[in-house]
Amino acid sequence: MALPPGPRAPAAWQTAAWVLRPVALLEACAARHGDPFTLRLLWDDAPLVLTADPEAMAAVFAEASAAGGALRGGTDGGLLARFAGPSSILLLHGEAHLRQRRLLLGLVTGDALAGLRAEVRAIAREHVAAWPRGRSLATHPRLQALTLDVILRVVFGSRDRELHAAVAAALRLTHHAPALLGMSLLPRDLGPRSPYGAFVRAVARVDALLARHVATAAPDRDSALGRLQEAGLAPQELRDVLVTLLAAGHETTATALAWALERLARHPDVVAWVREDPEARLAMAADETLRVRPVLGVAPRTVVRPYELRGHRLDPGVQVAPCLLLALRDRARWGRDAHAFRPQRWAAGVPDAAFVPWGGGTRRCAGAGFARLEMVEVLRAVLEHHDLAADRPAPERAVRRSVTIGPGRGGRVVLAPRA
Repeated sequence: MALPPGPRAPAAWQTAAWVLRPVALLEACAARHGDPFTLRLLWDDAPLVLTADPEAMAAVFAEASAAGGALRGGTDGGLLARFAGPSSILLLHGEAHLRQRRLLLGLVTGDALAGLRAEVRAIAREHVAAWPRGRSLATHPRLQALTLDVILRVVFGSRDRELHAAVAAALRLTHHAPALLGMSLLPRDLGPRSPYGAFVRAVARVDALLARHVATAAPDRDSALGRLQEAGLAPQELRDVLVTLLAAGHETTATALAWALERLARHPDVVAWVREDPEARLAMAADETLRVRPVLGVAPRTVVRPYELRGHRLDPGVQVAPCLLLALRDRARWGRDAHAFRPQRWAAGVPDAAFVPWGGGTRRCAGAGFARLEMVEVLRAVLEHHDLAADRPAPERAVRRSVTIGPGRGGRVVLAPRA
């Protein structure tokens, strides 16, 4: 097997760059090695081959979606598996994945989605009204609290403060680069003071609270929990679905919103443009944020039978990943200003095939529609009563927090009453 070229640095160095400077690493590799290129990360035994070529990406998504294809989605280990569990949609593949995907799509699409808008708007206004004004404000932790409240309401029909705190505590351990590196380099439980040991105990706390909630919750068909119980899921699968909804259902949206506010604070002209027609343009601002500051950098698939990628034969076990970040900022597709935050470009329409922040194929994010609705309503709650300003001129550097890529200083802005 002749792998595509890539950095010759040790896997430990590549892993550190992947965690600490993910955007810089991907852009530097593409510039130096071309497309595709290969990375080696410590938490994977196999190499990771990345491509941002549109035809190659489409072929990967299609192959991984086909029954009996040479590629499959899901993963087998790492922090994601430890938290989400073996029955999570994030880890499943084949018919098991499709069955769970159909179940989840029924919770957050169509009539169910339309009925949630008013509640999302109310929760957003409640949270934003409590944010301090007139000083530098890290929006990311506050948006995590907001979006976790929203998903708790969707899943359980109420906002459980104890469970809220437990989920937030578990995810917080994966948000800081030193702890994430420690868990990646030494995934062993060496006691509650070790990074991985603290993570294991935090996940156990979430599991205990979920089990208690499931056992004592009154039947509520209006909640996701009620409909999941009606579906007759086994206890382990129910647990894994709930954890996935709580974690993935709020963290990615909170990170995207932190990026949106960080971008809007540095572009008052865009804020003025959005306010001229908020019903149409809030969604454009949300989409442009996801394009220029994607929360997920890659969408890996595993080779299960020999697979050819742009002239390279990849053997079973290799990870092949459409690089969403590079594709969404590619000048060949988005123009010379591809790195610029310019929601106005969406007024002319953008080809769907070029917009891939949610991944593709049968593993495209099942909650994409709900996340976009939530982004629009939170941005509405902020902009309808506040002006935004950046606390310093320089844009925030992207850093990795678990599987997401977020603003390094937490999406800091200064809020003021709207003039």
